[in-house]
Amino acid sequence: MKKLLTFVLALVLCLSTVHAEQKAGISPDNPMLWRIEIFFEHIDIAITYDKTKKIEKHMECAEERAAEMEKMLRWKNTEGAETAKAAYEKELASVAESIAELDYKNPESEFEAENTIQSTVLSAQKNIAEIITAMNAAELDDAQKQLVEQFSALTFEDIHAKLTEKKDATILKLKANGLTDENIAALQGEILDIVENIKEDIEEQIEETTDTVETNTTPRENVAEQPSESTEASAEEPSSKAMITDISSNNKVKIDGDLTAEQLQAVNILYNQLIAESTDAEVELTVSQMSNGMWKIEKEVDGTLTSLQTQQLDELLISLSETPSSVHVKIKYNPAEVETAGLYSGGNSDVETTFVIG
Repeated sequence: MKKLLTFVLALVLCLSTVHAEQKAGISPDNPMLWRIEIFFEHIDIAITYDKTKKIEKHMECAEERAAEMEKMLRWKNTEGAETAKAAYEKELASVAESIAELDYKNPESEFEAENTIQSTVLSAQKNIAEIITAMNAAELDDAQKQLVEQFSALTFEDIHAKLTEKKDATILKLKANGLTDENIAALQGEILDIVENIKEDIEEQIEETTDTVETNTTPRENVAEQPSESTEASAEEPSSKAMITDISSNNKVKIDGDLTAEQLQAVNILYNQLIAESTDAEVELTVSQMSNGMWKIEKEVDGTLTSLQTQQLDELLISLSETPSSVHVKIKYNPAEVETAGLYSGGNSDVETTFVIG
């Protein structure tokens, strides 16, 4: 029995390490291994004594289920996406239930835990909003689009409501113990600023998701695959014209030139997958026309991409070769950096604007 327990604990530790390294590893397209992974994730949560850590782990599992759903949609596996969505809903329900059961003998410890949980939930909510952006960027059929709409409609309202209820009750306990509003504000420390910053990031991500959906509806024009000097004019009129320049110190995505809607979508998918799988990498692509009229694509990758990210990069390269135009694309993500939104300016023949990516 002791050997069996040691084996189970070792396997849990192994799976937890895999979970930290890659958000969407084993997925519902491999039902047996996927269910085993979830089983040991829940074993790990069950043997976690700290109540706050339990909730954090449930939120990590929810993020992973969301990433698995996005992966299944890209792989055109609607059934697998539905399975991941159902598992995601269960994780959110577990979070709400765990919050309702929070009970500390020391109200100050309970208040600290509630503030930590609030930050954790909002951070996960921001990451899931980014995954939804990636889902909307994929080419989906009507059934898959409806599935994404259903997923997007799943809110954190119940979780936030239960957390607010618990915090209000804890504040009453603190005041009963003689603490003033100033004392309670001091207990929260910097958490309020962190929470407000994350809320702003979520709102910006929702706006970006809306922009992505609108981009997906842009029709793509037929352009010659290898334009020469005689067909150069057709290459100058891609379906989604963009001149984007980084004007921030935190460069995440930079596009200098013209891309079609499909190419912009491919860039967005790759960038969001770097975020979803926490991959420290920088991809730089340059498309230029040589003196003989042929087009050349130069690729430089700094970092190690997963097999899925490599496939996405290949799809972007194919798209760039099918409808070439002079463009320089830089996609960078460093999970070790403080996550601050990058500020960009850009426009087309009709409008100029400054906006945020990431």
